[in-house]
Amino acid sequence: KRYDLRAWNDDYTVPFKGLTFNDEETSTLYEALSEYVPRQYSSPLHVIDMGKTKAKVYYVLSELSSSTVKDVVWNKQVSIVDWGYGPKYDFRKWTEDYEKCSKGICLNQNEIDSLIGILENLDL
Repeated sequence: KRYDLRAWNDDYTVPFKGLTFNDEETSTLYEALSEYVPRQYSSPLHVIDMGKTKAKVYYVLSELSSSTVKDVVWNKQVSIVDWGYGPKYDFRKWTEDYEKCSKGICLNQNEIDSLIGILENLDL
């Protein structure tokens, strides 16, 4: 069984950016989101030049899992990241050195509150 967190088009026929989670990752995600207290951050842990924008990683709530592809370690994580439009909850895979990232999804606080409500009702 898998849980999918992603954006879709209006009639749910085309999936967009997002991630899929297994039971363990979903349980870890629920725990991390439930325990996190939103706060203001003054300086980022990492600033990554992505070409058109700079990603500012302020806080890593949880590393959900990791995998190695062609000798590169990728960490699936939920973080507080500012992609140029204010800090959001960011779900994606990052390399250990934060040089590269996968496509992911960003959620605001209201969306996170809804997600926590959904996760509370799952049989994890």
